[in-house]
Amino acid sequence: MRYSIITLLCAVIITAGCSSVSINNTEKHVSETMLEQQIGLISIEFQDPGDTYFNFIMKNTREGIIEDSTKSLAEKNKIIAGLQDFNYISNRYFLFRIRHTKPVHREKGAAKFTFVDAVGSDVIAKMVDTTVKWSGDGTMYEQCFIFKTVRPVTAESFSKNQLPLTFTAQFMGTQKMVYTVTP
Repeated sequence: MRYSIITLLCAVIITAGCSSVSINNTEKHVSETMLEQQIGLISIEFQDPGDTYFNFIMKNTREGIIEDSTKSLAEKNKIIAGLQDFNYISNRYFLFRIRHTKPVHREKGAAKFTFVDAVGSDVIAKMVDTTVKWSGDGTMYEQCFIFKTVRPVTAESFSKNQLPLTFTAQFMGTQKMVYTVTP
């Protein structure tokens, strides 16, 4: 009995360690010099945000909506209700983030994203577009785009012919990043 429990615990630990995804940047068509001049570019990343950072972004997004004096209470309630479906699940949420030092007034739809499997089916269920502002010795902005996939990105959820998944981000006119995602 004792060995069965130890074996089970080892299997759970090994399985938990294998559940992460591999994200690789396969194309980078970005003018870092131009972006540094225009927005004070710090970094561009695509990743699994992890539950702590995900919850931080969602909390700040909700607070920002509540504090927005340009929206009516009905508008705020509708937007916040749309965020109720965003509860962190490992391998189900992905973050595309642009960190910069200069404020940017973004136009809706100026950034375009695709996230498809190897046969071309869309894997985005929902998306949140928000900006987090950090202040301290200086100010930093994070344009955060959180993508909820139709199902967790695991080997059990996607067949071999559906992998790898491909995420493409086009932003600020001509800038483009492409990533592959595999469980």
